[in-house]
Amino acid sequence: MTQSITQSDIVNRVMGDTGSGKSSLINRICGKDDALVSDGQASVTKEVTHYTTVVNGETVTLIDTPGFDDTHLSGREVLERISTYLYAHYQQGRKLSGLLFLREINLSRMTGSAVKNLDMFQRLCGEESLKNVVLVTTKWDKASFDNACNHEEELVKNFWADMIKLGCSSPKRLGKVVDPSCDIVDPVSDVIAPMLQFQPTTLRIQQELEDGKNLIDTAAGQYIDQHLSVAIKRIKKSHNSALAQAEESRHLQIKEALAAQAAIHREELEKAERDKEKLRENYEDTLKAEKQRWSMAMNALAVTTSLAIGAETCRQLRNSETQRVAQSTLDKS
Repeated sequence: MTQSITQSDIVNRVMGDTGSGKSSLINRICGKDDALVSDGQASVTKEVTHYTTVVNGETVTLIDTPGFDDTHLSGREVLERISTYLYAHYQQGRKLSGLLFLREINLSRMTGSAVKNLDMFQRLCGEESLKNVVLVTTKWDKASFDNACNHEEELVKNFWADMIKLGCSSPKRLGKVVDPSCDIVDPVSDVIAPMLQFQPTTLRIQQELEDGKNLIDTAAGQYIDQHLSVAIKRIKKSHNSALAQAEESRHLQIKEALAAQAAIHREELEKAERDKEKLRENYEDTLKAEKQRWSMAMNALAVTTSLAIGAETCRQLRNSETQRVAQSTLDKS
């Protein structure tokens, strides 16, 4: 279960691609299965959520965030959720001590969505906060060691080199089991414990919002806006093409299929245009609306959790009663 964050807590944010193992790592560090874990590449972390544990006598809070390659949320929605959460805690005097960026070592190439995640991470952090970043490669136990080493080398040379030059740590290797022969380390003693010594930092997104910028004017917001502009142009082209082909086709089934495709493109276009417009809203309005939405989401989660606990309690009581009756029958016989 999550607990309230206090100003004395050491707060670390966990970010990475969908399926990279963010929630699994948090569960492993906390020693319990509170964070929902995906069994595939579909996203399960839709809300920014924090989990608290104790490491070396210090209270440590880990913040689990959705990725910018989320399968359910747009980039604008993810940015709103992360920025609102971080800024709200910044206003209360709570800074981040460290940031973890995860990458699954099994993935042999950096896709467009993976590059977007990395770019957004850097834009949210800013150069000054990179000294508080620990890079982590995960799932070494599921990888071919030689292939994993080659991918790690590619990451360090082609994608993480600038971050490392600016003070970001060299990548740590994680698997299900610690293996010193492969440099696979323990997430608590070798990753979190050293971060206890980090000095708290203010992220670029927090400072930008504190300076009165609207989301569209932040480095992260500009990146999302640029991608939305490209997406809108592409979707318009696809939409118009589908309409033109439907108009020209003489086959009813093909005409209907193209019309349905055009309708889908129209929905995508309207959503992208709404996202672009919402980025330009006054951030005070965005902050207020997002806080209300997050509060409702957390209340709904609390109700769902209570129901789940109630159902599990009933199941345990039924099992207990069944065992009692069975034992009674045995005693009588």
